[in-house]
Amino acid sequence: MRAALGEERLNYLGQSYGTYLGMVYANMFTGRTGRFVFDSVVHPERRPTGAPSTTPSSRIGSDVAGRQTLEEFFRLCVAGGERCAFGDGDPKAAFERIIDVLRAGPVALKTSDGTPVPLTYSRAR
Repeated sequence: MRAALGEERLNYLGQSYGTYLGMVYANMFTGRTGRFVFDSVVHPERRPTGAPSTTPSSRIGSDVAGRQTLEEFFRLCVAGGERCAFGDGDPKAAFERIIDVLRAGPVALKTSDGTPVPLTYSRAR
């Protein structure tokens, strides 16, 4: 890619699995590496150790941590009493009502600049 672009150095933005590709390139061609940014990094030592056609990820178990964080939010919201405006005292039930709406289809939201962004069931869950 670098040569095809006629560049002396490759600048790169890698996300998720792309971080692994960028790390491999940077290690193989250190003299041809420009500015690199990695987001959602896959652990470089775990990638080549998995079974063929798999990518072991440091995200494994993030669903458990996500659920624990949500349950802690519910607990703190209830403990906060009137200070918590989410769900009128039952934040877990309010969250489940939102999930039920999203099961039926995406909800159209807008960013602060008016850009439409659909919120889907899978994204919220």
